[in-house]
Amino acid sequence: MLTREQYQQEFTTAVDKLMALMNAEWGSDISTSSAVEEALLVKVKFNLGDFPHDGKRFYINAGNYNRRSPENLARQLAREILFHRNICGRCGVGTPTLYQRLRATGRDELLRPTPADLVYPDTIERLLHPGLSVRLIRQIQALK
Repeated sequence: MLTREQYQQEFTTAVDKLMALMNAEWGSDISTSSAVEEALLVKVKFNLGDFPHDGKRFYINAGNYNRRSPENLARQLAREILFHRNICGRCGVGTPTLYQRLRATGRDELLRPTPADLVYPDTIERLLHPGLSVRLIRQIQALK
């Protein structure tokens, strides 16, 4: 594994070779600048049922730390697991997502809600999607 300085040096050498070739071929001088920065890589794996899953990868650096704080990444992971749990027939429960239930219980005359659409949001859904959960609860109550 190269250090940041070694990687920067090798990258600059490789870029310089390609820029020299472009200059010779096209006759125009192209200038470039680069910086190799250090970043954290957070890889997430989770088991849902008896089936292992590779979750998302998150790159964290000084420029995106506020958006990629540990709390925000935990919420994104929970959203990913919730979504997969709802839609996957193999390792999940096959419940329609909040969005699907909202649409099915809404005012669309073409859609008739099924019993699966009339499922109230669970605690995790309420935590991760409070606005949608409240809307779904109101729509289900209006149908009863």
